[in-house]
Amino acid sequence: MESFHGERLRAFFGWDGFIVADPQLDLIQAFRTYYREVQKESCGRCIPCRIGTRVIQNIFDRISTGEALPEELDTMRQIASIARTSSLCELGQAAAKAALDFLDHYGESLRGALEESRGEGIKVLASGEVVTGGSPEELRYKAFTIAPCAFRCPAHVSIPSYIDAVKDAKYQEGVRIIQERFILVGVLGRVCVHPCEEYCRRQNVDEPISIRVLKRYLADKGLMGERRPRPSCSGKHLFQGLWSPAEKIQADLKVNPQDKKVAIIGAGPAGISAAYHLGCLGYRVTIFEALPVAGGMLAVGIPSYRLPKDILQGEIDALKELGVEIRLNTRVGKDVTLEQLRKDFDAVFIAAGLHESAKMGVEGEDAGYEGFMPGVKFLRDMNLGNLPRLDGKVVAVVGGGNVAMDCARSALRWGAKEVHLIYRRTRAEMPAHVSEVNAAEEEGVIYHFQANPTRLIAENGVLKGVECIRMELGEPDASGRRRPVPVPGSEFFLPCDVLVPAIGQVADLSFLEGTPIEISKWNTIVTDPVTLATNVPGVFAGGDIVLGARTVIEAVAQGNRAAVSIHQYLTSGRVSPTVEDQLVAWLQQVGVYDKNEKIGICGGRPRQKEREEPPAERIKDFREAELGFDYDSAKAEAERCMRCYRVGMMVLAGEGIKG
Repeated sequence: MESFHGERLRAFFGWDGFIVADPQLDLIQAFRTYYREVQKESCGRCIPCRIGTRVIQNIFDRISTGEALPEELDTMRQIASIARTSSLCELGQAAAKAALDFLDHYGESLRGALEESRGEGIKVLASGEVVTGGSPEELRYKAFTIAPCAFRCPAHVSIPSYIDAVKDAKYQEGVRIIQERFILVGVLGRVCVHPCEEYCRRQNVDEPISIRVLKRYLADKGLMGERRPRPSCSGKHLFQGLWSPAEKIQADLKVNPQDKKVAIIGAGPAGISAAYHLGCLGYRVTIFEALPVAGGMLAVGIPSYRLPKDILQGEIDALKELGVEIRLNTRVGKDVTLEQLRKDFDAVFIAAGLHESAKMGVEGEDAGYEGFMPGVKFLRDMNLGNLPRLDGKVVAVVGGGNVAMDCARSALRWGAKEVHLIYRRTRAEMPAHVSEVNAAEEEGVIYHFQANPTRLIAENGVLKGVECIRMELGEPDASGRRRPVPVPGSEFFLPCDVLVPAIGQVADLSFLEGTPIEISKWNTIVTDPVTLATNVPGVFAGGDIVLGARTVIEAVAQGNRAAVSIHQYLTSGRVSPTVEDQLVAWLQQVGVYDKNEKIGICGGRPRQKEREEPPAERIKDFREAELGFDYDSAKAEAERCMRCYRVGMMVLAGEGIKG
């Protein structure tokens, strides 16, 4: 990468040392700045990091003024080696590597210059040339703090910081840290699929930290007795030291958010998140929701044994207290048109989600048989109290994702005598989270792997069962998984009273008919992949209606990003990628986690297990199945965190952003 946000990138200092693109760069000046940034982030809990990096910084300062002695290079190496091996967290360990690399490559030539120095300032150019005297060059620096887990989180929550809050029993402080990124703390503490754990460096030692459950613990403790949000609205981002787009625009342009109105279509996680951040900034936000309840699929697609209704409602009530208006039972395209919203509001965000089930494409699917119920409708009717009891019935669910798991496990709780799950691939290839697959099996769901429905069987319009065929795995398909193909002559009949296909979700875009909004061949809304702007000025879209069926945390991240673009649009009339956007893209290329890294510490501290109701008890009703951590487990799990913060710094030159 030759430039960063309009400026020439001359060097990068980070967790694997440093990379230099400009041979004329003065490394001494850059190292002085880098270690000042490290000092800002060092927590002071251990001497090697806090004091060691300060000593390194002081030596670089002395080199720059010509005061350093040759033997101080030996001191720097000794101190950096201690910090590298003895700091209690990754901040000091990673920061020390840059100094060690500098000494390995430039130490001997610098030593000679120090021996001959007469009090003149010294520059060490990246080319290896040592220069004395002269004034320092004016450079621009962009420093940031990153942790692999936080980077992997789509919403970039500062995970080690809130885990620190668990350690210190500062529960409301931990909630505040999370709320810098989203309001749905208790919700995501329960239903997040925790992709952050994929980048947890603790798994290189033994097992990853149980990050989601620690978030839930904070929510249960920090929000106990109140649901009022305490948003800082400070513009703090994961990449500390980079101004946030909202702050920069707010500083440059005098716009009163109270004079601007924003319409949001859909009260799901994307819409809620956009409304939250826009509400924090003072915009007048109205959400239009077709359902009789707010929350989107959180409310009607996730069973209450996974997400209790009072947890979701508490966080929606907190959103309303920010001044956000939610109009329920208001379907855009029927009760109000998109064109009317464009006239009445200054910006529109479409976050309608996917509320229709994908079709299986089998005989009898569209015949209207009694007992046939698509998965999205099945869960929606159950959550809204409109689904008749299933007492004594045999239910078959088709699919292998989390929605299929929710349907199967809910059917058991709603009285089904037996629940069968049909999936065309093997257990190892199921897209559902492994914990959901195991929990369903513990509760009695009967799996039929490598099988696929071919025909619905009914008598007098009433479903009697489903004909299936055995499948075998052939060549890989577009997803990289081996394509399941039918085995000739292997048909079998599975009797059932209710069939619930849950093989995917699709959007109902009928409300866009007659509008110029561009639709993709996958029946999703086309947007700019970064800014989420549609082809219509002032209209943005995000969440599942753009991405396809994804996770709650990804929808939240889309809502966050849409809020930034809407703020840009309302203050400047245009939208563009931000510093954070480009930094994320750049770090995806550089890499922030190495699964083969040798950490070099002793493991053996087991991952704490979340408490849960016994299977025989939890299937009796919709009581919450997972119960979170108690104090001792939360404390023990938080103590496993290695606090893998690293400081990165870019050295820039050009006419771009001022440092």
